[in-house]
Amino acid sequence: MIQEEFDIYNEQMIKIGIASRQQAHALGLWHQTFHCWVVRTSATAGFSLLFQLRHPDKDTFPSLLDISCAGHLTTGEGPETDYVNYKKNWALKLHLANSTHVACLKWKISYQRA
Repeated sequence: MIQEEFDIYNEQMIKIGIASRQQAHALGLWHQTFHCWVVRTSATAGFSLLFQLRHPDKDTFPSLLDISCAGHLTTGEGPETDYVNYKKNWALKLHLANSTHVACLKWKISYQRA
């Protein structure tokens, strides 16, 4: 199995190194993720939001509903890379020109695995 490696940042989002997924999560190291919310609008029905069900074997938040498309940015990747990957892997007609960049957020999640 290939080990994912992430660029690691300080709280000012300055790259300070590289760590494995396991290290980043275990030590609470800052790393980047990609979140794409898929929204469909309709004049008659308003809008709907697409969720996915996380696999029961995921290391964080297993078997829960999640963002339409999400993932970690591995070393050297930017959000555009993940966008292209999700467009290939999902049976959705996503167009970057029709997307809206909403925000770049800095936040920390705390969780305990049962």
